Amino acid sequence: MFNPKESNGSFKSAPKAGLAGYNIYACPDQYFARAGFMGSVDKKNNLTLSLAGRFEGIPAYDAFGGQVAYRRPGYVVAIESGISYHIGKHGFTLYVPYNFIKNRIQSAADIADQNLQNSVITDPTKYVHVQGDAAFADYSINLGYTYRFNTHKKMEMHFSNTVKAN
Repeated sequence: MFNPKESNGSFKSAPKAGLAGYNIYACPDQYFARAGFMGSVDKKNNLTLSLAGRFEGIPAYDAFGGQVAYRRPGYVVAIESGISYHIGKHGFTLYVPYNFIKNRIQSAADIADQNLQNSVITDPTKYVHVQGDAAFADYSINLGYTYRFNTHKKMEMHFSNTVKAN
């Protein structure tokens, strides 16, 4: 999902010297991919089970828009089990992804802060590495409900073709 807006205008904190703009929360891009298998386990095809892999996160830099705003970039890789049940027009789903890889990557603000600090250090062995904090959940529980309108009804269109004679 791309968001060309650089920030949402909400202030995170007072600006640090030399890092103006990174004290405002960003409107970051996001990405998500899911691939897996789903199969019916009953004769009426009402109950299905699924197993999938997921990859999702927030990049350090946006594809469109500005970069000078605060964000917590990173990604997770998960394995997701799921179950769905459909009866009539109603559908119920439960998906539980378990995040087994969680990685907080350096943000643009982290890199700018790191470069600012390292610019005054003369000994390269004492350079600092700046990487912000993050918290990732081990798992989430996703419940869903669907209702299907006009099941098995086809829309018919009728046209009349009339010609006026002068």
